[in-house]
Amino acid sequence: MEAIPNNPKDELIAKLCNKSLRLSYSTLKNFTSPVNLINYKLKPYKQNPSMVFGSLCDVLLLTPDRFDKEYKVIDKIPESDLQIAFAEALIDLLKNDVELTDEIIETQFKNFYKRGDALKTYGLLKDYINAKSRGLQLITQDILDEANLVCENLMLNPDIQSLFNQVIEVQKEVKWNDRGWFFKGYLDMYLDNHIIDLKFSKDANPEKFERDIANFDYYLQAAMYCKALKEMGISENPKYSFIVYDKSFNFSVIQLDYTYLNYGDRKYNFLLQELERCIDEGAFDESYGFFKRSYVVYKPKWVKGFDLKEETV
Repeated sequence: MEAIPNNPKDELIAKLCNKSLRLSYSTLKNFTSPVNLINYKLKPYKQNPSMVFGSLCDVLLLTPDRFDKEYKVIDKIPESDLQIAFAEALIDLLKNDVELTDEIIETQFKNFYKRGDALKTYGLLKDYINAKSRGLQLITQDILDEANLVCENLMLNPDIQSLFNQVIEVQKEVKWNDRGWFFKGYLDMYLDNHIIDLKFSKDANPEKFERDIANFDYYLQAAMYCKALKEMGISENPKYSFIVYDKSFNFSVIQLDYTYLNYGDRKYNFLLQELERCIDEGAFDESYGFFKRSYVVYKPKWVKGFDLKEETV
């Protein structure tokens, strides 16, 4: 009789072993070691402020009609650890259909505060608690105003307008199967035979963003989405470009060369190959040595040299 997994890690490993877990670019990107893959899938997803701003701009640029369904503008987002912990406790109760009576609020308040007014504190956090319990992303008016300004400035450029005028579909869902694995993703913008990915960045300078393409494996995402269009019979040889923009109102349009896309495709196939090896060997507790048992660091050419008088030619 097959053992029933009794903890989240075992359940995750079981899904990986029977290939019932949906894979994505993010999953493969975080497969830098078996341990890192497991930790990534078990860790709750949380956006940093830059990601929140970029996601907000995506909605404003691509699907503005969905803003009210995804966002809630509130006066203040709690910052102190105590406020966040108190609010999260009440949010969990709301998600489990528990009515927040005064008594329940005061009981939860005592779990985090030694003194203070429970109902007054709740009043300050009420909008935050109600919105977050409904799964909405919370932002302040200042953040929304800044995002609107960035997006409006971007759309003033004729080159950007031209690209947007060619859009066939936004947030296009793509699905494909490979070696028994199911993949799903979303294309920000799909033009005829051309995928465009919107990227908010601290610096839209193309020379700097080129490093981000390598550091964050954006070329892997590009290769996977191009593969999706081929598998779905939509395009035989799609192009892939980025529209990169920042808060200083700079932007750049960057197309990935076909050799970079081929490189991303090789990495995609390599990671799938190694994921299946990980399953076959039951190596989910292995670290970086899973990919390379011996790692040698060589002296860089740029390190400072030393002239020793004792040395002879």
